[in-house]
Amino acid sequence: MPAAPGAPLQFRWAGRDLVNGSCSIGDVDGTGHIALLWQDNNQPGDSHYLFVDSSTGSSAGSYTGTWLLGLIGQLSGFMGADCFDTYCTQGDYVVLSPTGGLLYRSGPDETPGRSLFNDPTGGMIRERVKRDSGNSLLLLDAIDASGGIRWTRQIPDVFPDSGFTPHATVGVDRKGNVLAIWSRSGENRGQWFDHDGNAGPVFVTTTNSVGELVDRVGDGLFVYGGIQGVSKPVWIGQFEPFATTMSDPPEWLRDSPIGSTLHMVHDGRGYAVLPREESSETCEQSVSIFSPSGQLCGTTTFSVGGGNCFTERMTIGYDGTAVQQLPRARESNCAASPGVSCDCTYRYWPGYFR
Repeated sequence: MPAAPGAPLQFRWAGRDLVNGSCSIGDVDGTGHIALLWQDNNQPGDSHYLFVDSSTGSSAGSYTGTWLLGLIGQLSGFMGADCFDTYCTQGDYVVLSPTGGLLYRSGPDETPGRSLFNDPTGGMIRERVKRDSGNSLLLLDAIDASGGIRWTRQIPDVFPDSGFTPHATVGVDRKGNVLAIWSRSGENRGQWFDHDGNAGPVFVTTTNSVGELVDRVGDGLFVYGGIQGVSKPVWIGQFEPFATTMSDPPEWLRDSPIGSTLHMVHDGRGYAVLPREESSETCEQSVSIFSPSGQLCGTTTFSVGGGNCFTERMTIGYDGTAVQQLPRARESNCAASPGVSCDCTYRYWPGYFR
C-alpha cells in the first residue's frame, strides 16, 4: 500500500447544466490524462468530454460526440464509439489523443457497435448487430489502438428478428483472449477467441445472468452477475483461459461488498476493490488492495468529510491515478437544487496506485 493519500488535487468544471444533463468520470489513460464527461440526457444527446492533465491540474483539450458511448483509456489516449440516433442504427468509432484530439475516425456504419470492451493488450472489442434476411447476427470486431480492425467474427447463433436486440457480454484477459457470453433459447452460451481470432467451441456457461467479465492478474476472467434472490449484482464465478466450465470466485472476491467494482493496480500485479455510490455517514470512500492470491494488503480511505452524504463514483485509471467525484451536496455552487449552471468537482491523486 502507498502512504496515506493526503490532500488531493482538484479540478472544478463550472457552468454545467444538471437539469438537462449529468456529469461523470470517463476514464484515465496511461499518460495521466483524465477524461471528464457531461452528457445531455436526451437520446441521442451531445457528449462533451473535457481532458485534464493530472500533472498540472489544468484543462488540456475537449471533444464533443453525438452520443459517445464512453471512452476507454489506452496507453496513450482514448477510444470510443459514437451513435448518431436514438437506437444507434448508424455511427462510427474514434481514437483520441490524451488531450482529445481526433486521431482516427472510422467511416459511418449501419451496424455500429452499441457495446465496447477494453482489450488490456491495447485496443478494444466492439459488439454490433447486423440485420440479415429477417434475422439478427451478432458480430465482434477486434480493433487495435490505432483504430484498425484486426479481425471480425460472428457469434454462431442466429437470432430471429422479434423486437429483441441480441447482446453479448464480452471480456478480454491480459493475454488478449476473448470470451463472449450471450443468451439463446433460455440458456447462456459462451465462446472463446484467441488474440488472433481463432474460435473455440460453443458451450453452456451458467444459469445466472452475466453482467460483466473482468480480467484477472495474468490471464482468465472473473464473472460479475445476478443470482436469483439477491437484489444486486455479485461476483458469481471465474473462467480459466479457454475453459468451458465456470468455477467459483475466490473467497476474497465473493465476500467483497455488494455492488463494489474491481480494477487492476500496480501495473496489473494486484487488485483494487472500489466502493459503489452509496450513503455514507462520514462522507468517505475506502479502497482495499488485494494480492492475486487474495491477501489483503491494506485499505486506503479517501475522505471528503463534513458529515453524511451520498457518494459519487470513484475510479482508478490506467496509470494508477485515483479519481473521486465530489458529492452533489458538497458542491459550493448549485448544491441545494441542481440547475443550469452548476459545478462538477473532481478530486484526484496522480499515480497513487501505480
